[in-house]
Amino acid sequence: MGLYLGWVCIATVANGAAVLADIGWSGFDRFAETWAVIGLIVAAAAGVILAVLGRGRFAPTAALAWGLAWVAAARGADRA
Repeated sequence: MGLYLGWVCIATVANGAAVLADIGWSGFDRFAETWAVIGLIVAAAAGVILAVLGRGRFAPTAALAWGLAWVAAARGADRA
């Protein structure tokens, strides 16, 4: 269950960003990069909270790190 929990956290952030981009949300006139960083901070904070509350369980945090790595890889591929 830990892997699913970690993956759902990152998928929620990524899908939320996709929905907002699809509807053309302007982000209160802030830069898209700022909102991207905020989303990543929220996902990373969820990983820290899951690690602390889970008493060091590795699976949720590993799944979050894996998801964040794939988000970074996708963003890097878009820029290349």
